[in-house]
Amino acid sequence: MSKRTSEPGGQILRFPDRPADGLRRPRSSQAGPLVDIWSSIGARSVLAPSQVLFVAGEPAEHIYVVAEGKLAALCMSAEGHRFVSFEAGPGDVLGEAALLPAAVCRSSAEAQSHAVVFRLRDATVGALLREGGEFAEVLAVALSRRLWMAEQRARRAASEPPDSGLGGWPPA
Repeated sequence: MSKRTSEPGGQILRFPDRPADGLRRPRSSQAGPLVDIWSSIGARSVLAPSQVLFVAGEPAEHIYVVAEGKLAALCMSAEGHRFVSFEAGPGDVLGEAALLPAAVCRSSAEAQSHAVVFRLRDATVGALLREGGEFAEVLAVALSRRLWMAEQRARRAASEPPDSGLGGWPPA
C-alpha cells in the first residue's frame, strides 16, 4: 500500500512502498484520478487502431490523457528508423511538450488499439497547475511515471544491438 507522511504545513504526501530492490516506482493506479479530472473538463476523442493523434513537428497546443486503449509515441532516429519511445495506456499522458513555450511535438502519437483520450489546451493545463491542488499532484505522478518508463526503455535499447529494430536508439 502507500505510506503517508505529514509535511510541515499539514499537507499529506503519499509515497508508494518501495519494492525489494529499493527503487521507487510510480504506481499506475495513481494515474486514475487524472482521467477522472480530465474527463470532466477536457474534450473527448475516440481513435481507431492506427489513427494518428498528433504528428512530430506540428505545434504542441494540447496535452492528452489516455482513458482507454493503447497509443504509441513514435520517434525517428538519426538513421531514419521509426521507433516507439513510449507506450501509453489508461492514465498515461501524451503531448506534454505543450507545457513549454512555443513548443512543437517531438514525436507522433498513434493508436495501437481502439482508444479514448481526453484533450486539454496548454493554457488550461497551465492555469490548473498554477492553482495547484489535486490536478497538479496527479499530473506530476503521471509525468514521473512516463519519465520512469522512458528511462527503462532507453536502458533496454542501449543494451540491444543496433539491428534489433530499435534503430540503435539511443545513440552511444
